[in-house]
Amino acid sequence: MKVLIVDDEAYVRIGLTEMLKMHCSEISYITEADSVAEGKKAIDKFKPDLVFLDVCLSDGKGFDLLKSLNEISFKVIFIT
Repeated sequence: MKVLIVDDEAYVRIGLTEMLKMHCSEISYITEADSVAEGKKAIDKFKPDLVFLDVCLSDGKGFDLLKSLNEISFKVIFIT
């Protein structure tokens, strides 16, 4: 499973990454993004299976990111 964490707080991304590595052996790849724009690029490039998505980001809302996509082919867990 490929995971993307989109959050503008570095400590949240780091903490969540560490927890996932410790408790979720089925995850093969974790990548991070810190904004709506970077999140969209990461989704297009890495094609994640699961996205942890912050509700409020520095350049918009997590919902803005989802609305900007042509297709949502992954599961979303909102974090805030």
